[in-house]
Amino acid sequence: MSERQKRREARLKSMKVEKISLYSNQNHSFTQELSPIEAWELVAKISKEMWFVQTGQVAPDRVDKQQVKIL
Repeated sequence: MSERQKRREARLKSMKVEKISLYSNQNHSFTQELSPIEAWELVAKISKEMWFVQTGQVAPDRVDKQQVKIL
């Protein structure tokens, strides 16, 4: 068994998986206190950061309205 496989086995033995309800206070996946405007600004900020990480360029401030669907 290689060193990599040994490390994998050790990780699998020490890993804990815990199921938490989507609406539990322990679930930090969603921020329910945000207004729709704040949520939109958060999504825009995350999108700009991902653009920079993927391309290495600063994201443009304009929005291509052909790519955005307003619900």
